[in-house]
Amino acid sequence: RNTSPIRYAIEALCHAELSGACLAPSPSEAAKLGGLAFARTGDAVIEHLGISRTKEEAIAGLGALCCVHIFAAAVILTCMRPSFSRVEPPKKSIVPVSGLP
Repeated sequence: RNTSPIRYAIEALCHAELSGACLAPSPSEAAKLGGLAFARTGDAVIEHLGISRTKEEAIAGLGALCCVHIFAAAVILTCMRPSFSRVEPPKKSIVPVSGLP
């Protein structure tokens, strides 16, 4: 749960879009939204979704996870360095082209 970059990003997005928002519930859209249809505030929606982190915590977690991934990639590339073989240049041989004057 704490290692998902998508979760951190969605939590930060939900906070950015819904924190402090006043919602006007519409009975015609109740079927689309399900249990969130009659929430009056964006904060109630965030609470109902079970988002416990603040926007700043979600962004900090996303940044920390990014740093861990970059560090892991650097370690893996250092330990498992790819090896390349040298290719010799082709030998130049002059082959006469027939049909030319």
